Amino acid sequence: MGDRHEIVWGVGYRFTQDKIRNSFTTSFDPDSRGDNLFSAFVQDEITLIEDRLRMVCGSKFEHNDYTGFEYQPSVRFLWTPKEDHRVWTAISRAVRTPSRANEDMRLNYVIYSVPFPPPPTTYVMSFSGDRDFESEELVAYEFGYRFLPTDHFSIDIAVFYNVYDNLQTNESKDRFSENGYLVIPSQVENRMDGETYGVEVTTNCDITDRWNLTASYSYLQIQLHLDASSRSTTEDRYEDSSPHNQLCLKSELNLPYNLEFDQLLYYVDNLSFQNTKNYFRFDVRLGWHPVEDIHVSICGQNLLDNQHQEFGQSSGANFTEVERSVYGKITWNF
Repeated sequence: MGDRHEIVWGVGYRFTQDKIRNSFTTSFDPDSRGDNLFSAFVQDEITLIEDRLRMVCGSKFEHNDYTGFEYQPSVRFLWTPKEDHRVWTAISRAVRTPSRANEDMRLNYVIYSVPFPPPPTTYVMSFSGDRDFESEELVAYEFGYRFLPTDHFSIDIAVFYNVYDNLQTNESKDRFSENGYLVIPSQVENRMDGETYGVEVTTNCDITDRWNLTASYSYLQIQLHLDASSRSTTEDRYEDSSPHNQLCLKSELNLPYNLEFDQLLYYVDNLSFQNTKNYFRFDVRLGWHPVEDIHVSICGQNLLDNQHQEFGQSSGANFTEVERSVYGKITWNF
């Protein structure tokens, strides 16, 4: 549309039908359901100042059978004051609409008996959805800067601040008797909000025509707040299950005779809620192109430890540790 506007738009429709065979452990009510999703989007990329300032604005619109109408707008500016400096900022809104499980599922996940005091009692811990569950909402604020002082070096800095509303919690409910069991129920509800903020920094340097170094660092802070009426402990699980600090160093070296030698060093911070310690991980790869369409490589992963834990135990599954490994690969493109 003219010399300054580039508009993209589209519409969509999706229909999903399911039929579920329920069990005592997992059940859906109703056991068959059809869901409609109508969607549309529009985006305009506008040149405000030629080669200096651009704006991208638009929105996605949806209508679903769970929460009705939803909108997800975004606006972004890119400013290039000089050829080697670029600044961008953005504000966006996004939602996570409920799933079939959020509304219709019931999960009986722990069963145990207590013989005393008489008579013996069998308990069932039950988790269920909520027909009044609302979409989880996010408003994201972003700011970034890229500096390219030479053709062989660049640095990128991105800062973000996210605001969340209507986050999912697992709320305890009053006990009740059912089919000879004493049920201890919990239910999903929207009784939490929060903020996340942090920074990401990446540098890229071409030491020579054959050797490239990349370093990246990220910091993440999560702060969640339960409503006064909530009986959940969900916020601890999410606040301390993501690493605050992560670091990656990567070296890519092209050697004579079509050889490649890559090295990667990772650092990941501890996850206190999951009782997982911080760790370093070191990987290497030696590749060879005997001909243009064939690539042969041998890779070593987690070379610093025999094994290390990356995540804690989750419901129904014990944690596993990542072991040291070596593998080879041959790729043929034709």
